[in-house]
Amino acid sequence: MRFHGRRHDTWFSDGPKLPAHERYNHLYSPDELNPWVTRIQEVQKHTRGTFVVTNNHYQGKAVVNALQLLSILKGTKLKVPDDLRPHYPQLEEIASGMPAAPTLFPLGSPTGKKSKETIS
Repeated sequence: MRFHGRRHDTWFSDGPKLPAHERYNHLYSPDELNPWVTRIQEVQKHTRGTFVVTNNHYQGKAVVNALQLLSILKGTKLKVPDDLRPHYPQLEEIASGMPAAPTLFPLGSPTGKKSKETIS
């Protein structure tokens, strides 16, 4: 199964004012994902392997929807990338842990050894 997004209004538009990425600019809501969960589970009953691809990639939306689907299908919370959390607060519902605290300075040098200037 492949999720492209639901931008029907932009899919066949080749207008110069509309960037191509707008075709995929859609974040599926939980209400839009839930019927697909049932379909995915039904397909899984009849196949050795089931593949679901989220291709609504604009601004990380594909990753968000993939994580949401995985969480629903597995029935568990997941590790959510910290970079996505501020942009998609709805991920907090499925996140297994707290986000890493932001720091002003790196905690070590590029080689992994702490420098004299590093505050721990």
